[in-house]
Amino acid sequence: MIKSPKIYFTDTGLASYLLGIENVEQMQRDPLRGALFENLIVLECMKARYNQGLDPNFFFYRDSQGKEIDLIYLKGRELIPVEIKSSQTYNSSFLSSLEMFHALVQERAPKSFLLYSGEKGAIRKTQMLPWREASKVVVPEV
Repeated sequence: MIKSPKIYFTDTGLASYLLGIENVEQMQRDPLRGALFENLIVLECMKARYNQGLDPNFFFYRDSQGKEIDLIYLKGRELIPVEIKSSQTYNSSFLSSLEMFHALVQERAPKSFLLYSGEKGAIRKTQMLPWREASKVVVPEV
């Protein structure tokens, strides 16, 4: 496990401006699109938690081989891994990090999520959700 922090912008619009991204076409081609999208999703999840009066309880995982989980939500003793992809289409390779994480922590991670920029969600071993539904991952069920 690597103990280096990730830094997130609290305003992805400002981050895009500082990168010189002025329109959608530039964003779609920019090499930092994935990082900006991940930043956006993490912030939306944080806002959802704070709006419920709850601490985020968010972490990420990266090992020395570069394998990582973008967001881990600590819910009691459960670890809920979330993979974030800016792609609009699903690819089975998106699940490789989640499968690796499940192998490491086993029963502590009973479910996992893939958030992506596509529109359709599907339930498999990992629940796939469109990015607009990111708050469903971290807000307690009523």
